[in-house]
Amino acid sequence: MIYAFVEYYRASSDPEALRRALELYHTVQAHLHDDKNGGWFEHADRKWKLLSARRPAGSGRDHRCKSANAHLHWMEALTELL
Repeated sequence: MIYAFVEYYRASSDPEALRRALELYHTVQAHLHDDKNGGWFEHADRKWKLLSARRPAGSGRDHRCKSANAHLHWMEALTELL
């Protein structure tokens, strides 16, 4: 969404789009950034509570993982925001 807001701002010059991109950035930083180990958690509920580290049956993934793929996309969005 940050990437989309930034691109919309570029196309429209609508300051609301940039404001929303920055607001979402600050929300993600506040709730998903791992201050202890760096990086960002990938899975939270609608209230930004981190999901349990337990793997759901059949998923094969730990909900508290921090994958390179997710970080790559986050860096792309932050680069555009910058």
